[in-house]
Amino acid sequence: MGQPTVAINIIRGLLSTDEDAYCPQFVDESVLALYIAMMTKHSMLDAIMPVVHMWTTAMTAECESASVLSESTVAKTVAMLRSNSHPGAAAIANELLTHVDTHFPDAIPV
Repeated sequence: MGQPTVAINIIRGLLSTDEDAYCPQFVDESVLALYIAMMTKHSMLDAIMPVVHMWTTAMTAECESASVLSESTVAKTVAMLRSNSHPGAAAIANELLTHVDTHFPDAIPV
């Protein structure tokens, strides 16, 4: 997954119910964190939150429990975003935290 556009297409294909490849079970929190890291590395921050929203929709539809996201993954992902020098990375970290607080409150780092 060295090419960010390939990663975007793969993740969206796995998470979109409009695609034949819909397989959200393959996109766990580690894959989501890897995707966020890749998009951050390639300064494609605008591609992060749409996929986070798709992932949340898929996880809440596919899983009986909303405990599919851990506090540790959230903390590490937010720390990675905040340590990035891109001017928009801190804003994405805050938006991600707000999203997690709304949909996965048990995963908010203390």
